[in-house]
Amino acid sequence: MNNQSRQALWLALAGSIVLMIGMGYGRFAFTGVLPLMLNEGLLTLHEGNLAASANYAGYLVGALLLARVQPGAATRLSIISAGLTIASLALLAWVSSPWTIITLRAVAGALSAITLIAGSLWLLEHMGHHHGAPLLYAGVGLGIFISAEGIALGHALSLTSQQIWLLCALCAGLLLALAIRWLLTPPAALVRVSHVETSLPASGSDTRRARGDS
Repeated sequence: MNNQSRQALWLALAGSIVLMIGMGYGRFAFTGVLPLMLNEGLLTLHEGNLAASANYAGYLVGALLLARVQPGAATRLSIISAGLTIASLALLAWVSSPWTIITLRAVAGALSAITLIAGSLWLLEHMGHHHGAPLLYAGVGLGIFISAEGIALGHALSLTSQQIWLLCALCAGLLLALAIRWLLTPPAALVRVSHVETSLPASGSDTRRARGDS
């Protein structure tokens, strides 16, 4: 793999990490931790349902807030929303009030929508790296998988729900640290990966046929 290909891969991976944090950790990790929070008495089933509903409502609000956002703001929004998502995960390790938890889940929902939109705008529009779209959107599934495995590990180690939230925040923070350099890459630095045109072999055949005809 040459330098151009590596650069393109890392840029796509950086965008993917933004979605891993916002969607995989910020939105879907709650599903894996909720049963433990119920067992510990941090939330009742009704309060857990309210927290989930608040997250959905927050997602809608976050999407609407970015309805008119410009690609030039995507870098800042990607980093800030991912960072705030990590902060919301860490706060869940310290709070025990049901309504505070519900509020944090609403905020996390808004941030998950912002990371999805901002991460997409950053890679596809601001950086102009359209070929990175498959890896970018794979970040949602990868984030769900990685966070679920971390939560399963926490269960296996008999961690409390608050300790698991802290583990999620730590893992998401490490991911952001890995991506931050590439998220700060200026658009002019992107070297587009050259693609071999499928017409080249045909053109070569046409040339040989032309020579044979002459």
